[in-house]
This record gives sequence, structure tokens and C-alpha cells, in this order.
Amino acid sequence: MLGFIDRRALRVIVWTIVGAMVLAAAIEFIHLKKKTIITAVTPLSMNGPSRVPRVMVEKVKSGPIARVLDIPGSLRPFYESNLYAKASGYISSVLVDIGDHVKAGQLLAVIAEPELKREYAEKQASLAAAQAAVQQAASQLDQYQRSLGIAQGNLTSAQAALTLQQAIYASSKQLFKGDAISQQAFEQATSQLTVAQAGVDVARAKIAAAEAQIQSGQSALTLSRANVMVARAKMEKIQALLAYDQIIAPFDGVITVRGIDPGDFVQSAARAKSLKPLFQIVSQTKIRVFVDVPEQDVRFVHVGTPAEVTPFGYDDVHLKGTITRTADALDVATRTLRCEIDLDNPQNELRGGMYAEVKLYEQRAAGILVPVSALIARGGHYFVMLVRHDHAVEVRVKTGLSTSLMVQIISGLRAGDELITRGQDYVRDGARVVPIAKLIGAVVIRRNHAGHRLAADEARSELLKTKAEMAES
Repeated sequence: MLGFIDRRALRVIVWTIVGAMVLAAAIEFIHLKKKTIITAVTPLSMNGPSRVPRVMVEKVKSGPIARVLDIPGSLRPFYESNLYAKASGYISSVLVDIGDHVKAGQLLAVIAEPELKREYAEKQASLAAAQAAVQQAASQLDQYQRSLGIAQGNLTSAQAALTLQQAIYASSKQLFKGDAISQQAFEQATSQLTVAQAGVDVARAKIAAAEAQIQSGQSALTLSRANVMVARAKMEKIQALLAYDQIIAPFDGVITVRGIDPGDFVQSAARAKSLKPLFQIVSQTKIRVFVDVPEQDVRFVHVGTPAEVTPFGYDDVHLKGTITRTADALDVATRTLRCEIDLDNPQNELRGGMYAEVKLYEQRAAGILVPVSALIARGGHYFVMLVRHDHAVEVRVKTGLSTSLMVQIISGLRAGDELITRGQDYVRDGARVVPIAKLIGAVVIRRNHAGHRLAADEARSELLKTKAEMAES
């Protein structure tokens, strides 16, 4: 009996020892598994001095890159007009309201202007009086011209009589010297010559007087005609003001403001200092997008720069366009350049007054691209670490355009180079390294303790779990 008990005790002891050994082996296997995974994902900082640094690498690729400026913008209608009254009066009728779509030339409202109509009648009477004065001045001038003709005829007769008397006087003078006629006859010839000469002088004086009357008549006629022009201009001014009793739409658009009701008294915008508009009309078939570009980016933008507009609240709408025009000068207060982007809006989805997120693609290029995190800045220059034949190689590079994630490499790299993207700060030029991408592949094909192949997603899950454990420790 005692021997039997000893055998049972011995069996228990043996099985206990075997179980302990199996448990220890399982724990060691799990420990080795985690250690292998940690070794695959841990950079140099997690390894001792005797171990080869593990780094993460990826192939250098080429592709497009663009310098993009994200900037807020505001939408405005392409045309926006405030309509005011040109003449004072009472609103007799209002034909449209807010939100109505109107056509160019459509009647919007009518203003009653009784005082202006009375003034128009007065100006018509003044014009008629001025026109009558012109007719009277023209008639008087015609009379003066006829008087000049008569005076010119009288001068011709007087000059003929003078010529005759001059001949008679010369003949009488010769006869008187030869004692052929008497003293009395000679004196009579002399007297008749004097009378003829006086007749010529009188005729010339009448011509001068007639010419003066004609000049006066012409001045009076010119003045009368000027008075007619003034009277007509005043009448046409009132007539034009009367035409403003109809408020007309200047272009196709939508009424956004109606500031009047029937019976309201409105004043002329030319007389009142501050008035609210009768109507506001906007045209939104095309929208203007205004953006203010900061001074440091002004050199990159110009007419034709591509743009993408995303209106606030329309996250799924990305409208393509280009800068249509710029102010060509910076605002001295804000040090920004006002730029405008025109967008078609046939469905009237966009509305003036909305905000938008605008992307300006200031520059576009294609070439070698690397992650920004892979760059090493030192001494005013940039470097990257490559893996060549399992050794780290430091390469100086020249950068170009950049975004928040990627940077363009102008020189120093080629597509296909193995770039260290993580762990580059822990290795030296020429040091031996083990790329992490190769170890990940080794982890994926390892077998677990049950002898089954690990799936790729399971391996990744274990890697992430291990990283989390490392972060917590």
C-alpha cells in the first residue's frame, strides 16, 4: 500500500513538472513572438548599441504637386443696382415685390408728380413766347434789309445826278470863261453841283443807318433764338423728369429690396442727402467671387490662375474657375490684393452675400516627391537618408514646391530610390540598417503556436497592438 501511494505521488510530481515546463515554454514562445514583432517595428531608439538599427523605408516616386493657397472668399452678384427717384412725388402703384424675377425695361412702380406737370406747362408757354419773339425779330430784320435796299438805290440815283451836275459844272465853267454865259448861269450850275453832292452824302448816311439797324436786328434775332433754345432745354428737362415717374428695371434680375408702398412720398435723390433705395435689383446668372490675397503670395497669382470655389454649406460643390481680374495694386490698409473670379450660375444655386472657401493653385509642377517628414534640415540645407546595400546614405537635396505633406525634390534623388521615412534621425551616414518593410514581410509568414499561418491583417493588428503597448510603457 505504501509502495502504491509512492507511485501515485511520483506520478503527480512528474506531471506537475511536465506542466510547468510546458507553461514555461509557452510563455517563452509568446515572449519571443512579441520581441520579434517589437524588433520589426522599433526604430533605433528601442535597440541597444549592439543591434542593427531598424528603419522604415519606401520607394521614391514621381508625380504632380501644386502650391495651393487656401483663402476665404465672398460671393457678390455680377450686377447690383439701387434704384432711386429722380423727381419728388407720391407712389401711385407698385408692380413688383421681393424675389420677383424681372426683365430689362419692365415697369416696377409709378410716381405721381402733379407739381412737375404744372411746371412743364409753364415751360411750354415760355417756349412758345420765345418762338414768337424769334418770328418778330426775323420780321423786323427783314424790314431793315428792305430799307437798306432802298437806301442803296437812292445812293445810286444820287451818284448819277452828281456825275451829271459835275459835267454841267465843267461845261458851264468853260463857257463862263469865254463869256458865253452869264455870271448867274454859272452860279446856278455851281449850286446844282453842291446839291447833287449833298444828295450823295445823304444817301450814304441812310445806308449806314440801315446797316446799323440790320446789325441790331440780327443781334435781336440771335438773342431770340437763344431764348428759344433755353426755353426748349428747360421744357425738355422737365419732360425728362416726368419720364422718371416710371421706375424701370435696368437689366434682367431679381428684386432683393422693395422700400416703398403705394401712397409713399418720395424725394428726388439729387435733393435729399440720404435716402433708402426704392428697389434693389441684382443679376446672379453670373457670380463674382472676391478674394484678398496676402502680400507674400501676390507674386504667385495673376489673371488666369486656376481656382476652386467651395461655397459655405456646399461641401460637395467644387466649382472650377480662374482669376478673371485683379486690382493690380495692394490695399495699403490690409496689404492684400483684391482678386475676382467670375463663375456662371445658370441654376441660381449661388447667391450674393455667401461665403466660400477658395483654393488658388498658384503653381503646378511634376517631379520627384517625398514626405516632408523625411527631410533633415541642417546648416541652411536639406538632406535625406537613403538605403543602399543595407547601409544608410545621406544625400543633399534641393527642394521646390511643397504642401503640408509632400515636397518636390528638384535635384538629388531619382525615382525608385529607397528613402528612409522614419528613423532617419537615429542613423549616421554609412551605418548599416535593416529596412522595416522587409521585417514586416517576415512577420507575416511566421507561424503561431498552434502551427497556423498568420493572415496579413492579423499580423498588422498585432503590430498595432505592440506599438500601443510600447507607447504605454
